Amino acid sequence: MFILLTALTLSAVGMALYRVWRNSRKEQLLYQRVASHAHKTLSDKALHKALAEADACGLGADFRDYLHGISKHTGQRRIKVGHLLWIFAQLEAGERFHSNLSIPDY
Repeated sequence: MFILLTALTLSAVGMALYRVWRNSRKEQLLYQRVASHAHKTLSDKALHKALAEADACGLGADFRDYLHGISKHTGQRRIKVGHLLWIFAQLEAGERFHSNLSIPDY
């Protein structure tokens, strides 16, 4: 009986670890696929969706500050996919936009 319970416990732990690894791997592959498009210009539809998501999280003003700063830095009205990923990373880290912030080029 003890051996059976031990085997069941170990298999349950093994399955849980496998699920965690599989989900993190899926997330990593998705991010790599999106990052491979970092040099492409972001569509207006995707930008509006990102703005709506930022507004829903209460970060709309900060998101718009980043958009304005990137547009001013690059001299272009539209941003790249890589800039969008960078903005989300900055907002998740709690960074607010300031003029001496180093903006990556894509």
